[in-house]
Amino acid sequence: MRSSLVACRSRVWGARRLNVRLRTMGKGRGTTAPASKGTVAQSFSDLFMLRRWLAVFAGRCYACVMIRLSERDYGGAGLSVRRAFVEARDAFGGQLSNPMTKPISILWNGRDIIIGDILDVPQRGRFHIDFVSCRPTTLHGVDIEIPGGGIVFKGGKISPTLRTWFGSWYEPELEWVEYPYHAPKGQLRVTTASERTHGDQKVVERWTGNAAMFVERLGAHKHVYHCSHADSSPPNFEDMVIALTLRVPE
Repeated sequence: MRSSLVACRSRVWGARRLNVRLRTMGKGRGTTAPASKGTVAQSFSDLFMLRRWLAVFAGRCYACVMIRLSERDYGGAGLSVRRAFVEARDAFGGQLSNPMTKPISILWNGRDIIIGDILDVPQRGRFHIDFVSCRPTTLHGVDIEIPGGGIVFKGGKISPTLRTWFGSWYEPELEWVEYPYHAPKGQLRVTTASERTHGDQKVVERWTGNAAMFVERLGAHKHVYHCSHADSSPPNFEDMVIALTLRVPE
């Protein structure tokens, strides 16, 4: 089954054309004639603004790239999200890197959903998570993972993963968290965690049942995640909504 790379391809091509234009400014026709100071100043001003625009534009593009495993819409297939991803992966016609470098998606009722997000980030910065909403009947959280690095806590302790539970029944005062991070591999990963009951035991699971999310990309550094709890049937992508903002060095 044919797969696709979900991205703003025309935008990427446009950025490449712009980059070529930037590299060739000041070369070619007309460069043998002396330019006035005003013209030179304007050229540098234009170059600065174009490079700044390109950086922002490129950031928006990398953030929205994901690998769609299948063109089939699984929303009405009668499968759990996990089973749908397994089926789509088995039918996928291409190779996937290990570890993954881009999030994988499937179509669910016309929308791309993912089981985890992968963001390209500067090696050092901060992330801020805002709690937007959560159903009060489920225990639902978010995991931030930094491969090869970690989240930096007060006192200098570093942990590769931070799990945060949101909801008034759990931590009434917790509406947001913010931490510095160190990411030598330039990646930050986002997944959800669901508390589930098996018999008389409560366990925390990821990537099971109907646990999944869809993402709103609000610019280069803000991402809003609409998350379904593993036990929701059918999936409810308003079970938990959080907003992740990356605060990166200028």
